[in-house]
Amino acid sequence: MSASPCTLLSNGCYDCVAVPAIPFRPRGVIYSNNEGWNSNAESIVRHSGDCVLKFGVGQSIGILCGVSHADEGDNISDMSHGFVIKEGAASKQFAIYERGQQRTSFTVFPTTAEFQLYRRSRVVTYAVPDIGFIYKSQVESSGEIKAVGWLYLAGDTII
Repeated sequence: MSASPCTLLSNGCYDCVAVPAIPFRPRGVIYSNNEGWNSNAESIVRHSGDCVLKFGVGQSIGILCGVSHADEGDNISDMSHGFVIKEGAASKQFAIYERGQQRTSFTVFPTTAEFQLYRRSRVVTYAVPDIGFIYKSQVESSGEIKAVGWLYLAGDTII
């Protein structure tokens, strides 16, 4: 058992050892160049019916973007339907990613591509019109969902 930092005096008061103060750090965004899935966001708006998610990317060393159930946490494997995007030495590539599993092989896309995810009557369809890509998910989607995204490296952007 450790000794108490305070001593009870005969007058009923306590004499305590000073504890060093924690330096003040103003609130704000902290930028870090650490690699890893260390940045994420989710939409405020939730949808319970048919909906569409459209987005583009800037730098994309590693990006996950899609939808998850509104009551899910912020773990990458909670994303029920989405795109995983990576940037190689010569090209940007994407694949379909559902519940922690890659569903398609990686496909090259142009930097101006728009990614689309549609939910209609519980069926999710992915599209990248710039290259004629369409994929119909075998995993149903029901209930209230939210848009989610994760970034792997400082500078990665979802537009």
